[in-house]
Parts: sequence; structure tokens; C-alpha cells
Amino acid sequence: MRWTTPYHCDERVVVRFPILPRLIEHDVRWLEIVYIKQFYSKFKMGWIDIKYVTKEDYIKYKRKN
Repeated sequence: MRWTTPYHCDERVVVRFPILPRLIEHDVRWLEIVYIKQFYSKFKMGWIDIKYVTKEDYIKYKRKN
């Protein structure tokens, strides 16, 4: 098992299925598979949602990393 600590301003794209409405940049989505671009903030001590991205962007991100 490996554990990596994210650094300030690291970015990632995650897949989620929000059961409750999720608001990002005046766009609300729920009850569907969504791809979310996030960045890590050491000041807020967690991942912060930036925007929704497409499945193609998610695939490009996974190929790059």
C-alpha cells in the first residue's frame, strides 16, 4: 500500500456520483456520474473543486499520470 501526501496546488480529476446536489461554478449536478477537477490547498487543508470536466478530459489526465 502506498500513501502520498499532496503538495500545495496539486491538481487531480476525480469521478463522483453525487446523491445530493453539488454546486460548482453556478452549475448544479446530481444523480449522474460527474468528473471534477480539484486542487489541493494547504491553507484550507483539503481538496477544493474547480470545475466539472468531460470524460475525455478525465481520460487525458489519467494517460498523462
